[in-house]
Amino acid sequence: MPEISGYELIGYLASVLVAVSLMMVRIVRLRIVNLCGAIGFAVYGWLIGSLPVAGMNAFIVCINCYHLWRLTSVKEAFSVVKIQKNDPYLLEMLKHFAADIAHEQPHFKGLREDMQFTRLVIRNGRPAGVLIGNFDGDRGCLRIDLDYALPEYKDFATGRFLFETLSQTLAIDKVVAIATAPSHPLHTKYLHKMGFRAESSGNYWKRDL
Repeated sequence: MPEISGYELIGYLASVLVAVSLMMVRIVRLRIVNLCGAIGFAVYGWLIGSLPVAGMNAFIVCINCYHLWRLTSVKEAFSVVKIQKNDPYLLEMLKHFAADIAHEQPHFKGLREDMQFTRLVIRNGRPAGVLIGNFDGDRGCLRIDLDYALPEYKDFATGRFLFETLSQTLAIDKVVAIATAPSHPLHTKYLHKMGFRAESSGNYWKRDL
């Protein structure tokens, strides 16, 4: 088996990072990983004496740095919009992302008659997520059946804005908590980040308002 030099190892690692970045959906994470890969290729090109490789990837490093600066410095605009559960746009969204929803939140089996709380989260003028649930009047609780963010917006920012907004608006309706049932490790991680805590029964996670 031929021995791999240190230079080649840098090149292989850079290749892996670039390949991995191209499979990512979250833009910020994609840019960071691609930036690391470009740095690796720039170093590799410099070490082997290939100025075109080093120069091109140094340029890519600059591009990634610019976009990361823009993504992290520009203030985003959020809003929460009430939407009817029979709205054609909502139905099409649920249909289009059905496979992703089934993977992350398999407990959601579709819309039901008792689901009277439906909200669309708008981020920079574009739909970013949807929240569907129903009220448990006896316990003053909103039970969430679906809290889904579109693939390009799975970075917790959408959820943070959503629950901060709900904390203010639901108090008017005398709702004191939001509850949901995690059914996937990714969903559980998300709920923990959003301030939900497991109930003693273990069946529901709850976030007090």
